[in-house]
Amino acid sequence: MPALTRDNVTTVARWRAGATPGRVFAAGAATYLLLCVASYRFVRPDTLFYFTDYWEHRAVVAEVIRHGTSLLDPVYGEAAPSRQFTPWSLALGYLSRLSGWSVDTSLAAGALVVSGLFVSGVHAFARAYYRHRWAPAVLLAALTCAWGIPPLIWTGFHSLRSQLHGNYYPASLVFALTLIAWALTVRLLQTEMRTARSLARATLLVLLVAIALVTHPLNAALLLAGAGALAMVYPDVPPARRLGVLALLGGGVLASAGWPYFNPLAMAGSGAARGQATFNNFGFFFDPMFVVALLWPAGFALAAIRAQLLEPRTRVPAIACIAIFAAYVAGGIADVSVSHRLLAYVALALQLMLVWLVLDVIDGHPPGALEQVSAKGWRVAGRIAAVIVAMQVLLAIQQLVQP
Repeated sequence: MPALTRDNVTTVARWRAGATPGRVFAAGAATYLLLCVASYRFVRPDTLFYFTDYWEHRAVVAEVIRHGTSLLDPVYGEAAPSRQFTPWSLALGYLSRLSGWSVDTSLAAGALVVSGLFVSGVHAFARAYYRHRWAPAVLLAALTCAWGIPPLIWTGFHSLRSQLHGNYYPASLVFALTLIAWALTVRLLQTEMRTARSLARATLLVLLVAIALVTHPLNAALLLAGAGALAMVYPDVPPARRLGVLALLGGGVLASAGWPYFNPLAMAGSGAARGQATFNNFGFFFDPMFVVALLWPAGFALAAIRAQLLEPRTRVPAIACIAIFAAYVAGGIADVSVSHRLLAYVALALQLMLVWLVLDVIDGHPPGALEQVSAKGWRVAGRIAAVIVAMQVLLAIQQLVQP
């Protein structure tokens, strides 16, 4: 028995030594991508046809296949402006035209591209913003698994289980592009604008902002708000560089107005329409018990909110959490149509805060009053987190078996 115990200890020690930050992120990313391949290659989005608006996106891609760039509205059958005619729908339609693939196959391929962009965005933003070797792995785990059990399957909610159903949505594409755009924003704030690399990043940022606004204006508003907050609050940045980044964001907004099929800037007022929360029976989004059940794992970050507000490097997510939650509550009271979607952004802000908290704990410097937690307490918290991650993965697998 003692020899077996020593062997077990040696095995655990070797496993821990081999669990480098890069390997842990690679394992998490590979698990995520394999589940996405299983979902979109074998289960496929068309299994959702009868109880989501998959048909709407399918109809737009089919219209591109039939008519190319001379598009007719798939509902009215007339040449009319439509926010569904986006660069992404055109790309998927021409993919089908050139390859001979069916609409469903192209949508599934698009979902896999979105999944790859999400992983790339997580890695790029984590390395740029957190500047910590464990940040990519922790951020990937937080975004996909720091949700209540079971997590909600809904457009704009980025849990692992929801992404296996929703990555064909334009909203998911723009969420992935948001992470990439935020990474570009931080890199531009950190370096001189005059280098060739910075010019390339600046050009790509303008392009991503324009594409995001045309593809999904609501999620693009999150992109702009986050990038704007970083430009204004990120520490130790010369004022001229802050203004330069803000100008790039404005350039992307103006560029989006040149899209030929509709002007996303003309839709700015439609988000203030009222009645959807009650008309579509979305009132459950504002039930306190539902909110707590959905957000409680990420909500642990609230224990560090005061310390994070006081620290310049951690301030942006904490400010965002307060501002978005206030808008969510005010929108719910006023019955504003899109306000229920703000709950996903509250979750995102909490998850970004949670990453800061975890990284500080890894470095041995828990923020604020959390310094009083014992090492044993943090080990227990780590085991609870591991159980939550495992359960989220198992729920995702169950979702594939019983879609």
